[in-house]
Amino acid sequence: MHLPFALWRRISAVKVQSYLLNDVHPDGWGKAMSFKGFGFVSDNTEALMTALFDHPIRNPVSELTTTPYGGKYVVRGTLETPDGSNPNVETIWIVEADQRPRLATASLV
Repeated sequence: MHLPFALWRRISAVKVQSYLLNDVHPDGWGKAMSFKGFGFVSDNTEALMTALFDHPIRNPVSELTTTPYGGKYVVRGTLETPDGSNPNVETIWIVEADQRPRLATASLV
């Protein structure tokens, strides 16, 4: 199964820049260092956003749970990276009442 309503998925540029690519963020610095190690850079958040945007289209849902915020879909699989190493990544998507999947987080697995 793939992410439902995937055509309407959305990713916050602020989340990518301020969290996933921010190596001084108190919680996200480890993720930032990992993503930067694969060629993503903080002054080009569009590259990581594009890769994350494609991730649930290229990879199936691994887990599904229900949360107070909506359905939580975990997608695991390869992520296209600038350096071409394409590591395994886990993205977590929340499908809210409006049925638009929203990226909650991403990390290497």
